[in-house]
Amino acid sequence: LEEIAEAAAQGGSNGLLIPLDEALAAYPAIRVSEANAGKIRNGLRLRTQQLGVSQAAEGDFFRLYDAEGLLCLGSVILDEAGTPVMKLEKTFFN
Repeated sequence: LEEIAEAAAQGGSNGLLIPLDEALAAYPAIRVSEANAGKIRNGLRLRTQQLGVSQAAEGDFFRLYDAEGLLCLGSVILDEAGTPVMKLEKTFFN
């Protein structure tokens, strides 16, 4: 953090920080509809099939995007019936 603060004080932090998309590039991306984006913003857990994911295992992580860009990072958990659902891990919306 000190290195970043020092670079910022000197007018830039180029090379010290990478874009969020780049940092999360190891996780598959999912584009979600505006309707599903609203549900995610309100904390609902959606079945992976509702998000167009046919193969998902518990513990898998995904980047979720809406029309405006990166929405959140989600992970797959199993609900009470054993159905894979997407759990919100970290939000990136305002």
